Amino acid sequence: MNFDYIKEAEPSTDDLRQLYDSLYQNLEKAEELYWTKPQRCGMMLRKATEKICRIYNGYYEIHFPESATLEEYLCYTGDDDHNAMVSRFLSVVRKEQRDRLEWLRVWGDECVLWRKIRIRSGIMRINFI
Repeated sequence: MNFDYIKEAEPSTDDLRQLYDSLYQNLEKAEELYWTKPQRCGMMLRKATEKICRIYNGYYEIHFPESATLEEYLCYTGDDDHNAMVSRFLSVVRKEQRDRLEWLRVWGDECVLWRKIRIRSGIMRINFI
């Protein structure tokens, strides 16, 4: 895993700097847990993705509430006001940033669902919950 792109950012406020530091620590810890505790790794990746959404929310002044979840940032609902914020979020965040968010979210979800790898008769099998 390579998360050096996070170090390249130059947060403009102390709050953002603290968020970035916390985010990078979460990602490093998730990497350590990938093979031994994949579900824990997945939860940490999801949490990191949510923190990235919070950073973008503040930077682009989208005005999601502080308590917004990952799904609230990225998923449309039946509420027009919420959908307008999701559309704004997805339109202002650059494609490269959206791709990284999607990669972390999907990877986190897959780790959460991944129970263990078993090797039987030379064939690797992945069991999901």
